[in-house]
Amino acid sequence: MKKLAFISATVLTFILIAGFLHLGITAEDRSEEQKRVVETFCRLDLAGGLLSSENSKRSGIFDYISLSDGPFPAWDSVTLVEGYELLSVSSRSDTGEVLLRYDVIGEIPGAAELVINKRKEETRFRLRRIDGMWKIIDPNNLLPHISVETAINHLQSLVDTGGNDLPEVPLVIEKLRKLR
Repeated sequence: MKKLAFISATVLTFILIAGFLHLGITAEDRSEEQKRVVETFCRLDLAGGLLSSENSKRSGIFDYISLSDGPFPAWDSVTLVEGYELLSVSSRSDTGEVLLRYDVIGEIPGAAELVINKRKEETRFRLRRIDGMWKIIDPNNLLPHISVETAINHLQSLVDTGGNDLPEVPLVIEKLRKLR
């Protein structure tokens, strides 16, 4: 009987401690975690993490995205950006939103041309805690947002490996080099 009372007391103590630890997570802590997830996603995206399935696997970018709605789309076009700025974080216990502003240079549709269209682009990232980890659940169809250097390297690798049959690509690369 004493053994059962001891086990019951131990279990109750564990539950109380776990509850207090969970309550100890502040909104500020959640906001910082959500901010870190979005910033890491954006850093990996800027470096080409969404350019191909191989890049996605190698970069670990899928660790930050919920793929519950099926596979992430494949893209033949990209948004070219100079950088981004985190504007705000709104956090609740198991959900959150992070508002980010990209400094967009333009687009590269189908690797065939460089379209300069400088602007500010605001994107709202919605997050959810899934199995104890914060994941981006929306947007789930965001074009890759890459840097000029990433675009040059990616297009040059297509030319070097023969993975591209578009004669315009070397011209796009030359235009990108002028943006450095």
